[in-house]
Amino acid sequence: MGMIKAVFFDFDGTLVDYDSVLGRACEMAALTLKNILRGKGIEVSYNILLDLVFSVERRYAKTTLVDRNEWWKIILRELNIPTTLSSEELNRVTLAYWSEIMKAKPFSNVEYTLKYLKSKGYKLGIITNTDGLHSMKRTRIKRSGLMGYFDLVIVAGEDTEKQKPDPEPFLKAVKEFNLTPSECVMVGDTLSSDIEGAKRVGLITVYIRRGRLRTDSESIADYVIDDIVELTRLL
Repeated sequence: MGMIKAVFFDFDGTLVDYDSVLGRACEMAALTLKNILRGKGIEVSYNILLDLVFSVERRYAKTTLVDRNEWWKIILRELNIPTTLSSEELNRVTLAYWSEIMKAKPFSNVEYTLKYLKSKGYKLGIITNTDGLHSMKRTRIKRSGLMGYFDLVIVAGEDTEKQKPDPEPFLKAVKEFNLTPSECVMVGDTLSSDIEGAKRVGLITVYIRRGRLRTDSESIADYVIDDIVELTRLL
């Protein structure tokens, strides 16, 4: 890879197993929303609400519409429910959701790989999008037990105006390390936000497939790996 001096990582799906806790998070959001609506005299099937929670998750989780409170408003509109929820009620649903996501654990080999990279003298950073609830992403990173490995954390949308795949968070991270983009690697599991965004500003890119089917679109990445431990062979 040449004279690489820093390695940046996405967080969800790259370092921690977001998908393993997603089902329970959606269930808790649907249950909390159902109970709030019942308190207003509105009965909606739990299964219908759960399907809609999964639907908005699929549609928006990898976009810049990350404010979960807005997701619940979308669900109410799609159900044509003639009521609005207060900020406090929306926050109850959102916190029920995040309380489960908070339990996501690092993938196997993550800590081994980070220790290896640190031992080789690489600067390590995280470039991740906001969760839509201020400080939630940093809280989750700390809760994962991984914060101590990183020299820098950029929460795009909080530390920067724009979120990935906009160039701003990538350029800010590179500048913070006083490096050039060609001296940095970006590792992520999402082609659109992690790989395309980083490549646009000149970073070397590594796409983690994690068992997904091969696609033609992954060819935009400089390297493709299935497990994070493969970085120990690349770097």
